[in-house]
Amino acid sequence: VKDGWGRGIDWAAVSPEELVTLLADDRFRVREQVFQALIAKDKALKNLSIDGDRFRVQGVQLQQRISINALPAIVSALKSPDARVRRDAVWLLYQTGSAGTGPAVNPMLDDPAPEVRIAAIQVLARIRDGSAVPGIPGRLQSNFAAERREAATALARTADGMVVPKLLRAYGQAVDRFEEHAIVYSLIEIGDRKALLSALEE
Repeated sequence: VKDGWGRGIDWAAVSPEELVTLLADDRFRVREQVFQALIAKDKALKNLSIDGDRFRVQGVQLQQRISINALPAIVSALKSPDARVRRDAVWLLYQTGSAGTGPAVNPMLDDPAPEVRIAAIQVLARIRDGSAVPGIPGRLQSNFAAERREAATALARTADGMVVPKLLRAYGQAVDRFEEHAIVYSLIEIGDRKALLSALEE
């Protein structure tokens, strides 16, 4: 592979928008460096001017934050025909820390590719987006065990007693101990004893 490590790319000069397009590059090492390059764009912004005042932003706060300037390009990447690009865009969007992450990622729960749906579930759970609750329980019926496990784990962070009956039905259909553990964990974290007893009686 020619220039497999992307050494011929002037990473410091590439714009955030151009960096996002490199998610579709055939070279693994190039795709891998996109995340770090976008982080570097923000690490360079040590001094910010807000309303005429100077604020010092510590580097440690920026180490895992993707440049907000890349947000439009990342959102566009969610529509890429390449599932790998869509998956990476979901994670990049999470790392921007944008308040729009939840609404943008929520539709990805219905993506045709399981790896994209799993990424969306994980991100929505991390940001504890309650608006995602209607979409996540449906993933408990997925044909992919990994997706079902992630959905159960995510509900522990985002849901309430309303999903307890669905978790119990999923438990009855679990195919292994890992899936059962994820569901039990979710039920414990939700901690709605009344909903649990009512669902068991039914």
